[in-house]
Parts: sequence; C-alpha cells; structure tokens
Amino acid sequence: MSVVEDIVTYLQTSGIGTKNTDIFGYSMPETPNNCIVVYPTGGYPRDKAGFIEYPTIMIHVRNELAITAESKINAILEALHRVVNTTMNGTRYLSVYARDEGVSLGKDDQQRSTWSVNFEITV
Repeated sequence: MSVVEDIVTYLQTSGIGTKNTDIFGYSMPETPNNCIVVYPTGGYPRDKAGFIEYPTIMIHVRNELAITAESKINAILEALHRVVNTTMNGTRYLSVYARDEGVSLGKDDQQRSTWSVNFEITV
C-alpha cells in the first residue's frame, strides 16, 4: 500500500489532473509551473491490534495564478474530504478527512502561487 500513489491516482480519476503530468507524489518538480504534489506527513500510531493505520498527507498546489491555485485546492477538498469506505488501488480506505480548509503559502522564488491542504486518513 502506498497512500501517496493511491491519492495521486484518485485525484486523477476525480478529474483534478493527470498523474506524472501535473500531479506528482513525494517531490515537487521544477516544471511544470502548474502542478499538484502529494506528500506523506507521517500519521498516528496504528490501533493496538495493528489492523488499522492512520496516515496523514499534505497536498501542495503551485500555479502561476493565485486564483487558479486556490480553485485547485477547493477541487481537491471537494474530491477527498469525507471519502468513506472506498477502495483505491486495492486498498480499503475507511475515511479521508481534511484537517484544514487549505491555506496560501504565498509565492515561491519564481513568483508562482502556492497553497497547501492536509488530510487525515484511516486505512
């Protein structure tokens, strides 16, 4: 199971973008200017029996236009927040919940707008 790969694929299936074209996992490429990256951010300890995991992720959006970056964050929130009892790439996701509403991180060194949103997942 790779939560990052599962979420990247889910975002593509949801029409947010295209895997390895403008949606990536683990690291932000220099190009394209307009892209989305899913990062693992650790999570919480497994349940005592070890059957349920609680990973967390951060999704980072970069775009030349601030309004488009914000729009992408909102589309990601709409696609992922409150996903329940869904199978992604053969893994059962009990829930996906946003931890925040998304936040502007300002502009990067090339003046591209950046936004971020965080999710808690139960697998």
